[in-house]
Amino acid sequence: MAAVAAVAHSPSRASSGNAVLEFPVEFGSAIAGLRVGDIEWPDSAAPVDIRRGEREVVPRREETIMPGDYVFVMFPTGDLAQVRAAMVALCSSRM
Repeated sequence: MAAVAAVAHSPSRASSGNAVLEFPVEFGSAIAGLRVGDIEWPDSAAPVDIRRGEREVVPRREETIMPGDYVFVMFPTGDLAQVRAAMVALCSSRM
């Protein structure tokens, strides 16, 4: 199984503010093929961007997440461990 890479885009202050993490969506993952509005996102996390190849896609409720997309989620920095674990579970292949 391929490793899921997450890249933090946040200040070094780990106890306050918000952070954004980027997750690659693997083929066979729980969210591949689902619409943004149908996904149970982690508590306190909100999708803020989807990168599909060279394009950026606004994560509207009706937008479908595709394998190969990169999903960016914003959340309070204090929830880092919980959000990362939940997003890895959603974006990693279940095969």
